[in-house]
Amino acid sequence: MQSLQKHGTVTKNEVIRAELQLSDRELNALTNSKNIKIALHDLKTLIQIPENEEIAIDTTSNLDETESLDPYNFYLNKAFQNEEMRIASQELNISKTELKLAKANYLPSVHFFGNYGFYYPNYKFFPPNPYLYTLGQIGIEASFDLSSLYKNKTKTDQVNTKIKWQEMQSEIIKDEIQDKLYKEHTQYQEILEKFVVVDKALDLAEENYRIVKLKYLNQLVLITEMVDADNALLQAKYNKISTRLDAVLKHYQMMHTAGIMPNAGS
Repeated sequence: MQSLQKHGTVTKNEVIRAELQLSDRELNALTNSKNIKIALHDLKTLIQIPENEEIAIDTTSNLDETESLDPYNFYLNKAFQNEEMRIASQELNISKTELKLAKANYLPSVHFFGNYGFYYPNYKFFPPNPYLYTLGQIGIEASFDLSSLYKNKTKTDQVNTKIKWQEMQSEIIKDEIQDKLYKEHTQYQEILEKFVVVDKALDLAEENYRIVKLKYLNQLVLITEMVDADNALLQAKYNKISTRLDAVLKHYQMMHTAGIMPNAGS
């Protein structure tokens, strides 16, 4: 624009307008650069690697790869087996085991016993027999603690209440996962459908830029129309990249909810 001004093609106002646009892009580039540093720092903290260690992530390759979308029930079945659901199921099984142990206290304790020894004097007679004798015993002994009936009933009721609460919590977690996964699956499907629209918009913007540029070079349009065509092309490129980024992010979110580790590079 400054070169065009020197040749008298554009006015000072058009140069200022271009400089303002350039300043906005420089500010956006600076903000993006700082945000990338913050994101990488958070990533190092998350995966527990030294802060001074450098990591490089190839983000551009992800934009050209579109993950296929499996049916909703496929992800739902995977989600019901994820870590959160497994923990809830294990806690419920532990409580059920505690209930079995509590109910077992209602049953008598059965023991086998046996002994053999020498005894003197023999107290089985009266007066005691002053002769050495041997005696052996073997049998089954059963015992039942009547005092623990009330205590055990209270403990059983507590465990039953705990089981009902955990079953309710498991259902709540299950419903939350189902709702979240349905939302993410629908949003990911919507983003994939946007690919056709933004790609077509970019083709139209490129063709419009080509036509306007050709007219401008033949002095058939003003520089403002050339700038508008350039901005429209830039916005179309941004929309395409932004849509691809949204797809990558939503894909990772859906995989995380389903408890599936995405393939490397996807």
